Amino acid sequence: MKKLIAIVTVALLLAGCSAGGAKKQTLACNQALEGSSMDSNFIFTDGTLTNLEQKTVIAIPEDQKENIDALKTALEQSKEQMATIEGATYEYSVTETEATINVTYDIAKFDDATLLAFGFTDDMKTDGKFDIAKITDTYKNLGIECTVK
Repeated sequence: MKKLIAIVTVALLLAGCSAGGAKKQTLACNQALEGSSMDSNFIFTDGTLTNLEQKTVIAIPEDQKENIDALKTALEQSKEQMATIEGATYEYSVTETEATINVTYDIAKFDDATLLAFGFTDDMKTDGKFDIAKITDTYKNLGIECTVK
């Protein structure tokens, strides 16, 4: 019986050690402009950039309320364009005071041309993979601060 308990204990210990899963890191960047903000979360799994999640919030000034329908039309057109890109999702909501846009990119599904169109350049890579430090430096050079979570 003691041998069985020892074997089960070792098996559970080994299972626990190997079940640690993938190492995830998030590079969180925030950029605020007059009347709007954008939060970008670059998600790395085992050192590989796998996803980018962006949330943009745009304030609607009181004197622009009459343009909300035009804004909704423009956002719907953007959503339709994004629907043609494999690996991209686009959702939005509009209230009387702000528009919120959430976009998620599955980076693994993007080809090189799509990555380049979204601003992912080779100078952000090390050994052919997007590098968290190089992306941080690129954003810092644009005046955008980022932190690793």
